Amino acid sequence: SFCGNLDRLTKPNAIKVISGDSSKKSDIVLEPLESGFALTLGHALRRVMLSSLRGSAVYGIKIEGVNHEFTSIQGVREDITDIALNMGMLRCKLNNTSNKCLNLSAKGPCQVLAGMIETDD
Repeated sequence: SFCGNLDRLTKPNAIKVISGDSSKKSDIVLEPLESGFALTLGHALRRVMLSSLRGSAVYGIKIEGVNHEFTSIQGVREDITDIALNMGMLRCKLNNTSNKCLNLSAKGPCQVLAGMIETDD
């Protein structure tokens, strides 16, 4: 029977939480586990934890005069793919749950920084 099979499975008897080098990271160790169960359990935990996190992220960019991500802009060192990846690494915090449109404008030779981003507020 199904319940009989569950009784024979190796169940974790030790759960350890190991604090990381920052307040944003920890390792959780459950042992022992049946072969193949760690990956299944890890994916389930990751999905539950990510779905319960609140946060904001860049999910799209629009650049004037650019039609696709493989375009290059004259005078700009990075290509659009690199710019999009850099924008995805931005850390941002919104005080509400609605979408926001942010603006960034740069002219001439300069270093473009996150502090140059402007909001409509």
